[in-house]
Amino acid sequence: DLLYAAGAFAYAGDSVAFGVAVWNDTIWRPVGSGCDTLWTTQDLEMFNGELYACGATVTVTTYGDTLRNIYKFNSTKWVSVDGGANGSVLMMEVFENNLYAGGGFVSEFGGVPANNIACYGTTCPTSVGIIEQPPPVPFSMYPNPNDGVLHITSQDPGELIFKIFNVNGKLVEH
Repeated sequence: DLLYAAGAFAYAGDSVAFGVAVWNDTIWRPVGSGCDTLWTTQDLEMFNGELYACGATVTVTTYGDTLRNIYKFNSTKWVSVDGGANGSVLMMEVFENNLYAGGGFVSEFGGVPANNIACYGTTCPTSVGIIEQPPPVPFSMYPNPNDGVLHITSQDPGELIFKIFNVNGKLVEH
């Protein structure tokens, strides 16, 4: 078994390894040419027999490949995963034969639309991203409890749409 490590290091043991290295029970070695600067790699994961890495990295490798926040080692060199992600990828996990990733990407991951959580594989669910909801409109309601008259006020000049349910979950006003 091999042990992989990632971080903000220039050397692993006596070997030049800018950010990703492997231990083979005897010595540390760089993963790749050793000249690719992958300082901001956050996570490593084995998926389909290849080493995947992610972080807040946009870099050009010694082979001229541009890596955008998620990349893999193809046994020869680091390559982008289908164009990468348009924001940082902070973690990855393999689950049910798919690679899931989370981070600060908001519109694209591996060529697929995604929001903060993405799935990469052949059996991904149709939607796994998080869509930010707009903040709620501030309002006040008084008195509570009441005797049948409830006052609702808001600083928003637009129309408010509301539903009121009783303690049993029954809709009493909309």
